[in-house]
Amino acid sequence: MDREDRQEVTQQLKTHLRAGTLNHEIVASLAEKYLRTGTPTGWNSAVNTALAQTALPINTTIRNYLAPNSPTITLIDNMH
Repeated sequence: MDREDRQEVTQQLKTHLRAGTLNHEIVASLAEKYLRTGTPTGWNSAVNTALAQTALPINTTIRNYLAPNSPTITLIDNMH
């Protein structure tokens, strides 16, 4: 079950990354939805997979919303 949820959130993250529409609210919303049944480790896996599978310019700031020091990612990492 977690695998399917993780794939779904990965796809949504990739879609927002490609479209340039990712922001703090979207990350927080996706994380909240996923963490209702998923784990912080699964969330981190979805984020890493989405970033690895999405070609973005090096200087894009959109990645900052998924950076280890971003508010949502920091909160989730502290749940471990």
